[in-house]
Amino acid sequence: MSDPEKAQLFPEIGKLCNWDEVRQCGGEETFLGKRGGKIVCATLDGSKNPDAPEVMVVGHKARNRQRAEEFCNQKGLIPIFIKEATNSWRYCGKYEFERYTEEPSEIQKYQNKANRDL
Repeated sequence: MSDPEKAQLFPEIGKLCNWDEVRQCGGEETFLGKRGGKIVCATLDGSKNPDAPEVMVVGHKARNRQRAEEFCNQKGLIPIFIKEATNSWRYCGKYEFERYTEEPSEIQKYQNKANRDL
């Protein structure tokens, strides 16, 4: 483990954090935070990602799709936070990309759950 990783402390899994705490773990205004050319944190809106943290819904925004592709192509764990309410984010632990899909039937399933077009 590198010195920066040792120095960075993460909250207890399940803990609710404010935005300042999320930012200290790499969170950004976009759903996949990036530092030094690498995706370092995911901040997901629970209403748009009903199966998070196990399933991450990307949507149509070009920046989100680009960062999701970068996440798919890198190795390693990143911390995931899910927005519960205004300035209230639940820390879920660290997760690693497993797979993505463009399969219409799978997308339709998550589109229905998220109640939005994917």
